[in-house]
Amino acid sequence: MVTASGSLSCIRRLIFMKIDRNSPLNPQDSPAQTYGCRHTNPDVCSNYEMEDVCAFVREDKICKKPPAGWKKQYEILLAENPYLYDQGKRLIK
Repeated sequence: MVTASGSLSCIRRLIFMKIDRNSPLNPQDSPAQTYGCRHTNPDVCSNYEMEDVCAFVREDKICKKPPAGWKKQYEILLAENPYLYDQGKRLIK
């Protein structure tokens, strides 16, 4: 049985961790990972809530298996805003 507070917690988590694929890059984004979930429909992701993989259950909120088209989308977003810091806190140009 799911309690009201449990389902509310799940809804909050979905709202805060679901990031539109066209949103500006986060410094923790890379071609191989995303901060938060950039899947269009996380509920049908084969890695949804998978330990050590899914942003919804990882403490650092990093998705280790982003959508198949993420690498290309990352390059598009990077071209739109080339002055971002990577994980090593270096300026990406």
